[in-house]
Amino acid sequence: LRDYDEAVSGVSKLPPAGSESPQVLDILERIARGFLVTAADVAPADPAASQKWAALAGTVFDRLKTAGRPLPGDVKTNLAQIYAEQGRLDDAAALYAELLAETPRSRTLLRNAAMLSDRRGVPAEAADYWARLAVLQEVATPAWYEARLASAKGLLDSGQADRACESVREVERFRPDLRDDATKKRFAELAASACREKP
Repeated sequence: LRDYDEAVSGVSKLPPAGSESPQVLDILERIARGFLVTAADVAPADPAASQKWAALAGTVFDRLKTAGRPLPGDVKTNLAQIYAEQGRLDDAAALYAELLAETPRSRTLLRNAAMLSDRRGVPAEAADYWARLAVLQEVATPAWYEARLASAKGLLDSGQADRACESVREVERFRPDLRDDATKKRFAELAASACREKP
């Protein structure tokens, strides 16, 4: 599994989806996993090649899904990243939702899901993920401020100015601990928008 062109050729010659026996599906899953391993192995020296191998793995796993084979849990994170890189944002979001249903307190998954929701232009969903991430961060740390800011922005962008204002004001009492001027400015700008009509 080191010659990419040969691997692509082999995948293109597979019989039509749905005609595979369980044994063939087992082999295809091993091949797809092999592509993921190769992608990881070549990543340090050649990130572009790594992405190509990962995309090829995604193609084979898609084929397995078409044949009715559930995605293995241990490759869902990889596939979510692959789908995001390919612009298949809804497919990636569905995988992150599945993963978070299984591991709801994973900071990495929550951050990835939140950033993907931002990218998909779904601010209410992003706000929820960012808020869930903030709860898991140590209060008044840079990561906490960032998650709280992103959550409030998502609320504002989704037309929930009242909730955005409330969220920003909850953070106000921690501001003396916030030393980063750029983040302070972002909070001030957000508060000015979200709390515009508040006393």
